[in-house]
Amino acid sequence: MYIKHVSIAVALGLATALLTYYIIYANVINVQDNTSNSKRLEYEVKRIMINDVMLEVEIADTDEKRALGLMHREGLDEYKGMLFVFPYEGRYSFWMMNMNFSIDILWLDADGNVVHIVSNAKPCKEVSSVSECTYNPDVYAKYVLEVNSGFAERHGIVIGSKMTILD
Repeated sequence: MYIKHVSIAVALGLATALLTYYIIYANVINVQDNTSNSKRLEYEVKRIMINDVMLEVEIADTDEKRALGLMHREGLDEYKGMLFVFPYEGRYSFWMMNMNFSIDILWLDADGNVVHIVSNAKPCKEVSSVSECTYNPDVYAKYVLEVNSGFAERHGIVIGSKMTILD
């Protein structure tokens, strides 16, 4: 009886792992297919201030824009970034699949306060390393800001720093 229960548990575990891999792999392929089209998503650009530093950020405020993010790009200018805007505060995970450069990732609450920072997040090299380059902070956020690696340190941005959307 014990072996039967263990076998069922192992089978369920394998099925769950395969389903998770399929979902991740299918999403990677889907996003890659979207980016290989001649159309490129158009992002609204806004200015924000954080620690008296002004940045121009592309606004990722739809599922499609949030899924694509900065993937497949070669880099960012120093005072540019991408601001992911979610419909409500929640726990949002970010991964570095199909990225070509390292970034800082900042999670901000609904009031614009920095609540978590990942510095120097490195790109994923392959689908099998997704868990190594997925960031799951245990905080609630409404916004996530991606900027060049080292930006937060260079500009003194820490937990509690405040972001303001200017336009």
